[in-house]
Amino acid sequence: MGLMWVSNAPPSYSVGSGADRWHLTKREKKVFFTEHSCNNDVCVWIENYLRGRLNSSVNPCNDFHAYVCSRHWASRDLDVQSRAYRERASGVMMMDVEKFFRNYLKQNEEHYHKYPGVFLHQAISLFPKCQSEEKNDRNLTSMRNLLREYNLGNWPFKKAPRGANIVAVSAFLDRDMGVFPFARVFLRKPFEDDRSYTIHIDAPSLTMKRYNLAYLDQSSENFTQKVALALSLFDANQDVLQQAEDIVLLEKQLHNIATVPHFIGFPGRVKRLVQLDHKGIWDWKKYLTILFQDIETFENDKPVAIMDPDYISKMPTILDETDTVTLLNYVGYRLVVHVSPLLAKVASPLLRLSHDHFLEFVPERLQACMHMLERLYKHGMRFFGRMTFSRSNSTLLLKHYDYSMASLEMQLKSSIIDRLLSSSSWLDRSAIGVGVDKLENMRLIFLGSANDINTIASYYNFNAQPLEPSHLIESFREIQSGTMNVYWETKPPKDDLDARYDHTALSPGHEYFFGRNVLFIPHSNIAFLNDITKSIDPLLFPLILAEVFRGMFAAVDRRGSSVDHNLAVATWWSNDEMSKFSQLELCFQDQYYVVIRELIGDNFEARIRLDENIADNAILGPLYDMYMKTLTSQDGADRLKVSIDGRQLDMEQLFFVLYAVGLCDNPNRDAWVRKLKFGEIPGRLRINIPLMNFAKFSAAFSCTTGMPMNPVRKCTIW
Repeated sequence: MGLMWVSNAPPSYSVGSGADRWHLTKREKKVFFTEHSCNNDVCVWIENYLRGRLNSSVNPCNDFHAYVCSRHWASRDLDVQSRAYRERASGVMMMDVEKFFRNYLKQNEEHYHKYPGVFLHQAISLFPKCQSEEKNDRNLTSMRNLLREYNLGNWPFKKAPRGANIVAVSAFLDRDMGVFPFARVFLRKPFEDDRSYTIHIDAPSLTMKRYNLAYLDQSSENFTQKVALALSLFDANQDVLQQAEDIVLLEKQLHNIATVPHFIGFPGRVKRLVQLDHKGIWDWKKYLTILFQDIETFENDKPVAIMDPDYISKMPTILDETDTVTLLNYVGYRLVVHVSPLLAKVASPLLRLSHDHFLEFVPERLQACMHMLERLYKHGMRFFGRMTFSRSNSTLLLKHYDYSMASLEMQLKSSIIDRLLSSSSWLDRSAIGVGVDKLENMRLIFLGSANDINTIASYYNFNAQPLEPSHLIESFREIQSGTMNVYWETKPPKDDLDARYDHTALSPGHEYFFGRNVLFIPHSNIAFLNDITKSIDPLLFPLILAEVFRGMFAAVDRRGSSVDHNLAVATWWSNDEMSKFSQLELCFQDQYYVVIRELIGDNFEARIRLDENIADNAILGPLYDMYMKTLTSQDGADRLKVSIDGRQLDMEQLFFVLYAVGLCDNPNRDAWVRKLKFGEIPGRLRINIPLMNFAKFSAAFSCTTGMPMNPVRKCTIW
């Protein structure tokens, strides 16, 4: 085909006491600068980045979150590049991918027109059409036709059509479009020697949660209006309030039976198909048979992994107790929301409901279109991200961040191993040895993108039907059903690109595979650096490496205790070690609930992720150690200071400030309460509680014992 190109270019690197005492120190440091002031590009960038962001009226020893995550980060006149870590990282990645598309089209127009079926060219064709508010199909004729394809003609319904089968409608829709209104089905390879991927079933992503986390300035009750807007797209004068209320009630019921995502042990998660509820209208065997067409056969003893047992056991009962007309209206509503980025401007209010991980200060249509594109080409999005590293040549594949991360891998492992060896509070010597083995042998997958575009292009089908702008919805459905079919046909070791990692490339985070001891780090984690430095500078460790340590800790906490160093499903903790860790868990649980109670009151329903909260506390030690050790080795870099709004921060203080910036979110009490009710932990808790447990923090900011950020009673992992 002669399409291109791949270059393994060499790496390119750049040099990269209480309140009174605090305020006295602040005034003293304001009047002079030392010879150890900022002296490299990254340090200067950090000074500019933090300037005007910290709230100097707040004593860090009283509320470090309020000190760092001030309302200045949420100022409407800031550009995306000036936002806190998560907004900046995801926003910069999305804008860089868009820029890559434009540059590629400009530099490779002949290839683009010659091979219109290649996934990259289809993405470049689709994206601007999605971004544009002006669509050809203002009457939504294509949307009506799409609904008709799935036996949802005449949606929304007042009365269920005769013979309507909710299992078949949902299964065909999930197979072709990946909507998943009732349950999310995905493929994962739990163990390295597995010859095939295992079917996993989990609770779905609900639009009610998306609404509540994306519309923080609106009442939760307004969600019904959003649903009604979707139902009335075809006829604004139609009275759809009752149907909307029924859909909202259904989503509330589904939300109430879903549990907060948590680790399910391997023996406990695997069920035989015959063990799943099949007495009512929902038939798992029929659903999965349609989903996988002729790819799989589903006998009663077929094993499937259940990731939310409570939800999966209770969901069929809720469907049995819900009118068929409501179920059909709900499925149609979810399809309309799913493709809303491709609909006429009238559907724009639905954009935020079409995806997870909404960002307050990144253009909403840009986000919706990027997430839609990732659903279309999951591995493709990882590749698009990688291609943004070259700022000028759109066909040059650069690996400077790969080399930089690879050079840090031994330090990352050594830092957490040293903590495990020297100060583990729950493991004895024998178990520590197993933990060390697991950490030493852990495989880090950074970015997870194939290097050769031809490999990816052939995976998706070189000769797919080109996008037809005049029939956008129909054309999109053809492409999406094609890539979904490729996904359902996943076969290792090569024909599995989309299924390899579940975590989105568009949001910072990590994905740890317990049975394989593999840690995946997605693109968005590193996108933050793309216009700052070509290597992972030590000053930015607190921002960039926190997620790596979170993933590494999972290998040795309660979750990781279920798989030993030989990757066998076997507990390597003794009963005494289990008991000690349970005491740690109780300490943290009490600590978090005290803070939550202060926010919400005694009569509260909060869903906390205990595993993740403990990991937030566990990573501070090894992350701090690696940061300080690296700076100390660089000719006195640990003695540098940065000047922020006239006050100087030493390198220890800067570590904690940047660590907090990595977790800053909306500084609003109502937003925190809403997050807690939907299973998310607000930045205030993720910042303040781990830091108040970490003695190095109170020493760095001279917080006396008994101050809020230096309590007498602490919960410590190390």
